[in-house]
Amino acid sequence: MQIDSSVISEWKNSTRKIFWSTILLFFAGVISTIYDYISYAAAIFSMVSGMASSALGSLGRGSLIDMSDFVEWGLSSKGLVIIGYILYIWGLTSFASIQRLEETATQVRKIRTAGIVLAVVVMIDMVFGVLGSIPVLGWFFRLFVFIMTLYCYYKMKNAAGRLMVAEDFNDRAKRGSRNLRFAAVCEIRLMWLPLWTAIIMLLLAVFGIWMFGHSKTIKAAEDTIGFMGFLYGIVVFIISIIAACSIFCAFWWPIMGWYRVMTGGPADPDEHQQETQQEPIAEEPVADEPVAEPLVLAKAENIVEIEEGEKIPWFEKNKKWLLPVGGVAALALVIWGVVSFLGIGSKGNDLLPVQKPAWDKFVVVLNDDVPIYKEAKTISPQLQIMREDVASDVVSQYFKWSDTPDKRGYASYNYTLYGKNIVPVISEEGEWYKVTILADEVGMIDGYIQKTHCREVKPEPITPELLQNLNSYNWHQSRFGLQTEGKYKNLCFISSFSEMDGCWLDVAVLYDGVLINPLTKRIVTGKNWEDESLYKVIPVEEDGMPALRFGKQLQGADEVLDAQLIVQKAKSGELDLGVFFESIPTSQSSIQLVSYYFPEINKEYLYTFYQDLSSNQSSGGIDGVEDKNFTGFTYVIDSGEYGYELFAEANGERKTTGISGTQVNILDQADYDGDGELEAVVYEWGGGNSIAPPFIVYFDKETQEFKKAEGFNDANAEPEIKVENWKGKPSFRVDVGLRKDRYVYNDHSVVLAECIVPNVGEVISTITVDQLFGKSEEPEEKTAHIDIDGDGEKDKVLFMHDTSHFLDWGKRMMLKDMSGSYWCLPDGHDDIGVTGSKFAFIKPEEGDLPNILTDDAWFYKWIDGKYVLQ
Repeated sequence: MQIDSSVISEWKNSTRKIFWSTILLFFAGVISTIYDYISYAAAIFSMVSGMASSALGSLGRGSLIDMSDFVEWGLSSKGLVIIGYILYIWGLTSFASIQRLEETATQVRKIRTAGIVLAVVVMIDMVFGVLGSIPVLGWFFRLFVFIMTLYCYYKMKNAAGRLMVAEDFNDRAKRGSRNLRFAAVCEIRLMWLPLWTAIIMLLLAVFGIWMFGHSKTIKAAEDTIGFMGFLYGIVVFIISIIAACSIFCAFWWPIMGWYRVMTGGPADPDEHQQETQQEPIAEEPVADEPVAEPLVLAKAENIVEIEEGEKIPWFEKNKKWLLPVGGVAALALVIWGVVSFLGIGSKGNDLLPVQKPAWDKFVVVLNDDVPIYKEAKTISPQLQIMREDVASDVVSQYFKWSDTPDKRGYASYNYTLYGKNIVPVISEEGEWYKVTILADEVGMIDGYIQKTHCREVKPEPITPELLQNLNSYNWHQSRFGLQTEGKYKNLCFISSFSEMDGCWLDVAVLYDGVLINPLTKRIVTGKNWEDESLYKVIPVEEDGMPALRFGKQLQGADEVLDAQLIVQKAKSGELDLGVFFESIPTSQSSIQLVSYYFPEINKEYLYTFYQDLSSNQSSGGIDGVEDKNFTGFTYVIDSGEYGYELFAEANGERKTTGISGTQVNILDQADYDGDGELEAVVYEWGGGNSIAPPFIVYFDKETQEFKKAEGFNDANAEPEIKVENWKGKPSFRVDVGLRKDRYVYNDHSVVLAECIVPNVGEVISTITVDQLFGKSEEPEEKTAHIDIDGDGEKDKVLFMHDTSHFLDWGKRMMLKDMSGSYWCLPDGHDDIGVTGSKFAFIKPEEGDLPNILTDDAWFYKWIDGKYVLQ
């Protein structure tokens, strides 16, 4: 049966409108979207500019873009979008009306309905799009637009799927319907893609957090970060490919689909009937075949199909460049992932060999005075330090447990941990951590602490940015110069300064985010006064040690070497880093310093641990330490680490007493208690007004250590103590003003034996600092109402609580003013200024103002308008 030519013509006309409207919608939509983004940016800039103009006047005026130049362009693009939808709906209406089967017409009308709804949604979004920026309301508006748009594409997909098997569509038109269905599927994928991307990223984040939380070492944490970065890269790459393909298909397949429908046509009803009845073509009589006109149409279709079959696909045409570029991109991504996962480039530097740190887990102590036990139970011995009791800069110290007796000549004390102390963990045993205790100048020993006193803390990697900002290393003022590239990458120069130890330079290495100093590249540093050279290394100084002398170009604050300048000069080419590194002598060391960064505990410091590289990892044993006796000594004063220090000396051996200060004086020394060893009356002054009373130093034979016996009451800048025989025993007479005190030394204690108070007249009244100020330590004024002149009337006496002395803070008061019932001091007079802890007002021989006796020792009289000490 011949297909009516008018049907073919109407088919072409209606589908041509749809085809060109699809192209128009695409390009007009792209232009409209670009215009929207430009207008949004201009609106935001205008708002900010307006705010700046109101605050800054003319300085804040201006515009990013003159939108008047783009309005016509933008409105034209939106008008083209509207025209495109009108043509699209018009073409679908006429296309539905020419369909022979009602089922096919229904599916075309469904596509038209979806197009109408989509056009309405687009127009609403154009007109009321500003609602999307309103909180809450905007969310519902955007949700409405999303749901309606998604509904339209699902409706198009279902309808196009039915047209794929439409009985009155020929094969080419059916393939076009398949293209339309796939285009709708791509649009649906693009709409759901952000949600699925967010869900996948969230799941990856949760997985990454879980893995990071179970990382027990810095290396494991870094590997986790690298692995998660690799996963994120793969996911982003895959999603980007999906998005790019979907965008391309959403653009290309609607155009290709309607083109195929347009160049296709309705199916021949007779051919359809023959196919359904499955009649062999050979059985049809030749005479009954239709005339040439339908055959010509069929031939035309076959020609088009042959041309379509011979058309080179896009991938085949572009695979010559697509495959190499894609392969290179994939290879680069794999290399990046491997580098991130394996941590290549962060493993220190072989030019400075170091050993891997011995610890993977750390805990921070939460309380003070946390004991360390020998075993995982509280009844086991506790850790102590046994220290040689001698006066020397090099003192032998040993770890020992409390069940081990002290050796003679040594003194022990409990070694405990304090809050914010961080210790490495060896293992866990129930409610206990087995930890390594590292003490400077003592060594290392393993012990147990309870989990209730600590919690786990994880170090973070040390970065170049962190080292750039740190100013302290191992509790010394320091600067860090990290080399971040080239042959000397990860080498870190550390310049340190100490008032006691001088200046020196270390070379460390940044290894997996941990700073390791092997102590094999250390050299003393000093300023070069001789010439203007950048630096020079002197192999042997006067002390026999090598030294590095640096010029002004490497000089930092306080005229010390700045390690950051070393790296800067090397980067600029002024300093040959290789020559500089090799010029620092290499030595051997049995320990290395390992520094970690715990910003949760302290953001300003690195925590540094000593790692023993020898076979003996513990200093806990004290076997072989000999007992020592110290006897027959005398006391001497000599300069020490902090000013002057009191030593005990016998047979050329010195032992420190632990007593030091700006000034230390021996007032007397003798055997006061008859135990065969000398005791000493000592006075020390720490500077300023920190004056303490004298004390007696004695040697405790049981503990083999020197101790203080305190008991003298008064603190004077230059005390005078007279040793006298009193009742057959030594006594210590101290004259304090007019008062005479006598002390005796008995059983390692100083006791006041008698106090002779002077008789200076009739005492009218007394008042003490405790009576007036109680336990207060605040610098405040108070008025006492007492009779001070003996007339029976209460007078006003103004005192100031004295807090000017550190050692007797709040234990004294100063008399400022006083007035009687019929007398007073002149207006504008100075403070009286008499100070003491006890005031006794004495009846004067003449006049109204009383005499004053403070602390039963200091006697004052009113002479020429002021109180004068007698």
